[in-house]
Amino acid sequence: MKNVSITEGGTELLDRVGPLWNELRDHHAQLAPRWAATLARSFEQRRIELVNKGSGGILVVLAEQDGRDIGYGVSTIVSDGSGEIDSVYVAADWRGSGVGAAIMQKTMEWFASKSVRAITVDVIEGNEAAKKFYEGFGFGLRTMRMRRLD
Repeated sequence: MKNVSITEGGTELLDRVGPLWNELRDHHAQLAPRWAATLARSFEQRRIELVNKGSGGILVVLAEQDGRDIGYGVSTIVSDGSGEIDSVYVAADWRGSGVGAAIMQKTMEWFASKSVRAITVDVIEGNEAAKKFYEGFGFGLRTMRMRRLD
């Protein structure tokens, strides 16, 4: 993680997430083509959803190297006090470098500081690397949500 800086904040950092979020959406479409059409919403729509959803708080963690955003995490606390890791992404050339782990460490510290114990994360079908990554932070499969294509 040479020369990588980590910045934490709230909604004021969301706009910087947009380009990387679009990369994540494309990555998901490649991993799970059958769901590609369901990923078509814009970042502007997702931004509104996140702000509305995070009534108990929102955390944005950005990783940057030499002025380029290379990874992010967005997490929310919903009205019942539970938390969700809404999105974590690291640019392809930085995967395996520790950037994702640094983002998750900040995320888990934030949840702990807010006394949030029930935390969920959704992993798209076929993303075994993400599943393994989250398992390393204590997450495990509790239920499996299936969805019918419209």
